[in-house]
Amino acid sequence: MSSAVIIVVAGHGNTDYHRAADIWLENHFKKTVLCLVQFKDIEVAEMPKMFIATPKEISEQLKKARNNKGDTILRQYKKWIIGVAKGTTEKIPGDWEFSEKRIQDLSSEGRNK
Repeated sequence: MSSAVIIVVAGHGNTDYHRAADIWLENHFKKTVLCLVQFKDIEVAEMPKMFIATPKEISEQLKKARNNKGDTILRQYKKWIIGVAKGTTEKIPGDWEFSEKRIQDLSSEGRNK
């Protein structure tokens, strides 16, 4: 399964985003590391914003989305003004930013598991 695909589990008129994130997570190896790249609002000559995260971290973040209702989208930054998440702000954790330290931290975690 592609790491960009999230399965949405629906039943009885309700979408279970938490279960969808769990199913997505089950399809990845524990030592997998993903690089997320944000091209939105980036000029052609600019470097895009990049983040590095494990499937487990991404799954947890997807579950926290929309005021813990869950979602299928990671948002770099979103201030909710309507809906179930009204009054909350969503953002990708700062420690996911692409850096030498982040790579070393994830490498160390992989060796210790």
